[in-house]
Amino acid sequence: MKAAIIGMDSREESPFIRKAEGIFDECVYVPADEIRIESGEGRTRLVFGDHDIAKFEAVLPFPSARHSDLFLSIVTALEASSTYIPYGLDGLLAYQKKLVGAMKLRRAGFELPKTYYAISENAVEQILPELEFPIRVTIGERSSLIEDARHMKSMIRLRKSGQAITIRKPVSDKIIGCFVVGNDIVSSVEIINGKMRGTGVGTGIKEAAVRATKSMGSAYGFVTFAGDTVASFSLSPPFATIERLSGKDVFTPLLEHAKANVKAPITPRGILSRILDLFGVKQ
Repeated sequence: MKAAIIGMDSREESPFIRKAEGIFDECVYVPADEIRIESGEGRTRLVFGDHDIAKFEAVLPFPSARHSDLFLSIVTALEASSTYIPYGLDGLLAYQKKLVGAMKLRRAGFELPKTYYAISENAVEQILPELEFPIRVTIGERSSLIEDARHMKSMIRLRKSGQAITIRKPVSDKIIGCFVVGNDIVSSVEIINGKMRGTGVGTGIKEAAVRATKSMGSAYGFVTFAGDTVASFSLSPPFATIERLSGKDVFTPLLEHAKANVKAPITPRGILSRILDLFGVKQ
């Protein structure tokens, strides 16, 4: 049984290859920007070197914000195959498009920080009277704590044309993060002023983290909480860092979950077998 890891951060993701020994017969790390996509003649192929990725039994794509369109194509192609992936296009869009993800979490009953989304400076100008600084402004991969309107306007003017602007009240200095795989929490950390360390969490947080991950349409995820509020959700957290600082293995449970959910190949059945089935004859 073969598996592939698709990502853009080999330092954080390459330990999957070592942990996969004994779980999969073969596991390949695939830098996403080295994949070529071939489309035509009624099918789409994802090719890396000599590998046709859609022929692997399991693929774990860890999306990068800088390559969002590429990962959309990768997941779309894999979703149409028999290969196991831990989330579909719906889950990827919920992660990539923060507004979509927030709407899904709110619909599931979660409390989130008040957030504004805008595309133009004019739209931001209309929001200004409601804002209480400091605020957190996110544009693309850049996220900054802004102390006043002047600095916010400067940051917005420097963005690329058409980039979305996300504005929200800063969350608490203390955040709890839970790494979810399936129905379990495999690791939990405390993040205070950007510093991470392992911690335990109660049943309520565990259940909420699992429910949030399922609401986002994924079999795994790193969910953070500020009090009772969901602060963030990630499909590409710093895996190796979380494992090292929490002291808990996050790679093995995710690989084992993938293997357990690989679809069994359909074996062609002969005419005699189908006739016996019709008459209820056990074979």
